[in-house]
Amino acid sequence: MSGEISKQDILKTLPPVLKKDAGFAALGEVIAEQLAKNRTLSDKAIIYPAIEKLSEEALDALAYDFNVSWYDYEGTLSEKRKTILECMQIHQYKGTKYAVETALRSVYETVKVTEWFEYGGEPYHFKVIIYDSSNDKEKRARILAKVQYYKNLRSVLEETVFEIGIFSDIAVNAAFRPGGIYKRIFCEVKNYGLE
Repeated sequence: MSGEISKQDILKTLPPVLKKDAGFAALGEVIAEQLAKNRTLSDKAIIYPAIEKLSEEALDALAYDFNVSWYDYEGTLSEKRKTILECMQIHQYKGTKYAVETALRSVYETVKVTEWFEYGGEPYHFKVIIYDSSNDKEKRARILAKVQYYKNLRSVLEETVFEIGIFSDIAVNAAFRPGGIYKRIFCEVKNYGLE
């Protein structure tokens, strides 16, 4: 912040009645001195706007303090920053399609959640489609925990589909049922485009 506030500046705000009393004047001196010191430390309390500059250890501590149970302590620094930045919104919209998609986007760039009425499935079921060519098995294992935390309690994750590679118009997919049961791997020709 610009402009320093000194002890003298704070003492000027002391009412004239209190300035005349020796006890209050002495107390005012002590308080003014401490407030002036605290003012120099106040910039360190501004955490949320400084997330892009925080260390990994500080981000881990914030995740604990903000109760971000989906926070991935093993994730990359950029994933951690993105998760902390989005956590307030996630807490506000927890249990919605938006929350599931937003949380998964902190790990994967492109994610789509399809609800039961969009694909003709059973009521309260949904599918997650993740476009990921890295084929990182550890990262994928963490997905189910994230989805379970964000989703509505009555909703059931029917399957997770990973688009694992794009070759021209051919998309290679791997689909998994919750619980890690392998369902299918298939290759289909399609017009690849995100909606």
